[in-house]
Amino acid sequence: MDKRRIIVPIVLVLGITAYFVVSGIKNAMHNGLSGSGTIEVTQVDISSKIMGKINKMPVEEGGRVIKGGLVAELAHDELNAQLKQAKASLNGASEMMVQIKTQYKNAEDNYKRAVELLKSGSTSQQQFDQLETQYKVLESQLKSSTEQKNQTEAQVAYISAMIDNCYLKSPIDGVVLSKNAEEGEMLSPGMSVVTVGDTEKPYLKIYIAETELGKVKLGQKAAVSNDSFPGKIYEGKVVNIASQSEFTPKNIQTKDERTRLVFAVKILLDNVKDELKPGMPADAVINVKDN
Repeated sequence: MDKRRIIVPIVLVLGITAYFVVSGIKNAMHNGLSGSGTIEVTQVDISSKIMGKINKMPVEEGGRVIKGGLVAELAHDELNAQLKQAKASLNGASEMMVQIKTQYKNAEDNYKRAVELLKSGSTSQQQFDQLETQYKVLESQLKSSTEQKNQTEAQVAYISAMIDNCYLKSPIDGVVLSKNAEEGEMLSPGMSVVTVGDTEKPYLKIYIAETELGKVKLGQKAAVSNDSFPGKIYEGKVVNIASQSEFTPKNIQTKDERTRLVFAVKILLDNVKDELKPGMPADAVINVKDN
């Protein structure tokens, strides 16, 4: 088969496709509201709740993490030793409480019988007083041993929680945008270790003048493009319209336009192929034709 016969239809199809893409963009521009901004993602700073030294950090910038995935581990040998000791104390306190509880139960039964015997004159006051004293002493000991057991249980739970805090995990699926610490570094409570971004759901924030705001509705579709992928359109949807005006951000458009009061409009984007990256400049056209 003549190769030229194959090439000509392919070129024709590509030309027609490009024509419709460009025509679609021009039509959207004609029937919609346009704006520019930069691609953003929801970011989460993962920080340490406790002071400790980073023992392991199995992530790198640009790498993917899953929800619940480990991003850093703090050294906790000392805590493990404390937990072992606390568990031993708990076992001892539990055994002691069981023994005292058994003795208390016997003393309680003897005391109740002595009350009836004293009423019938079958026992002396002295014998009754001895049984009553024994009962009250064991009652007090049982209360103390129960409190001791509860305290050691709380100590075990606290140390266990401290050990859990040594494992820093990502609360979302996403990409490591930045590592804010390294292995061997000492962390303070609240110090950020890793910043993770939800790149599967990026968004673009554009700014609409008050005179045009009435045309924008939640759920409207938007076409987004950028210079990194010329001719490619990403589908978006309006998910938030600011309720308060602001001055146009300094990085948007001209100096004169930055003095205008505008309303921020957030457009959520599909990023199936993970092509849209935080910080990318992008242009959007909101389809307001049907409104």
